[in-house]
Amino acid sequence: MNVTSGLYEFDPDGATPGAYPVTFTYTNTYGCPASPPVVEIAVVNNAFTCGGYLTDVRDGKKYNTSLIGGKCWMAGNLTFGNVLTANQPSTDNCINEKYCPPADAGCTTNGGLYQWDELMRYGSTSANQGICPPEWHIPSETEWQLLLLAVESRIVPPDGIAGSFMKDTYLDNGFHTLLGGLLYFNNTWAYTTGSFTGALYWTSTPSGTDRAMARGMNIINPSVSRYTASRANAFSVRCIKD
Repeated sequence: MNVTSGLYEFDPDGATPGAYPVTFTYTNTYGCPASPPVVEIAVVNNAFTCGGYLTDVRDGKKYNTSLIGGKCWMAGNLTFGNVLTANQPSTDNCINEKYCPPADAGCTTNGGLYQWDELMRYGSTSANQGICPPEWHIPSETEWQLLLLAVESRIVPPDGIAGSFMKDTYLDNGFHTLLGGLLYFNNTWAYTTGSFTGALYWTSTPSGTDRAMARGMNIINPSVSRYTASRANAFSVRCIKD
């Protein structure tokens, strides 16, 4: 029993790998006891080393990871959640929701796009987990800045072209930017094709009550832009290890 909450909990951290049957009983408002079917929790040895695959325990999806500037980043865009269509706003309904570009209906190529409040699970604390996998979180603006400095340090001499380096598919840059476009106000797709094809990535840093900080890249610009964007827009996200 958790002495703080007074609730009974099963914490798999530190448990020996194996199957753990969990049983419990409850009493309804009429004083009648009942026992639901046994729930079995499987604890597995899932050691993680940055540079290998991150397996999201919630849906089994795998993501490449990369150590950049001493921090472990996902090397692919998060794609967790149920798919909404454009013109359907995300809501605080306990269901994780994402958008997929028209050319990638299952979010299999470029990952999902998220409105900021949904991404943050309707909190506003910078660097919180949001809908990232357990033990990972949405990077703050400061963590994004440190990422750019780490990437740029690999360029000799440093010259402000971190964006060009990060989106180069032939270099082992560790980030591998995916230029899949963005969704304005959950109704208009933009920058999905053409000479200005690009992407915006959310940070977890809010800006006022209805905006948040984001970073952007496109095909023709060698740098990484900084935006204060409406939280109603849907952008991509990379998670970073706690």
